[in-house]
Amino acid sequence: MPKTPGVRFPRDEIQRVADLVIAAVRPYISKVYYAGSFRRGLSECGDADVLCIPIDAASASRALASICDGGILESGSGEGLDIGTVQGIPVNLFYTTPECWGAAHLYTTGSKEYNISTRTVAKRRGLKLTQEGVFGPSGRLVNPGRTEADVCRVIGIPWLPPEQRTGSAFRPGSRDE
Repeated sequence: MPKTPGVRFPRDEIQRVADLVIAAVRPYISKVYYAGSFRRGLSECGDADVLCIPIDAASASRALASICDGGILESGSGEGLDIGTVQGIPVNLFYTTPECWGAAHLYTTGSKEYNISTRTVAKRRGLKLTQEGVFGPSGRLVNPGRTEADVCRVIGIPWLPPEQRTGSAFRPGSRDE
């Protein structure tokens, strides 16, 4: 069952499913944490988002498939993202590296509007922000973003707690832009 727009699940159900995902992949990862709207503290979420650093990405992907309803719906084969459902709840398992953890966690936590605003600020400063880090005008990696605060510092914005990343945080003409 792919994610259905508008369908929301209570926070406690999302945590239960995210914890099942984390338990399944734990032997094959070195770091893991919640992401998405759950990390932002929303009372209802459309899916369970989990970010991890794999030790053995293929095994982590297989472990996720083993608990998914009908297997993985879409797979990056341990590269980037695996999508499935667990007990009827859509699940996204994002993969990253230790060097890019902060940039990936910033991206996977969102919100969509917050991500757009941070990327717009970076672009206006001649940089490109992705889930893999901050890149300069030549396309050269300036900072991979080990932490979210590193990424924010490099693009010149304040780090905000996930609960405050609900909209377009940095509007044109604001003091943070």
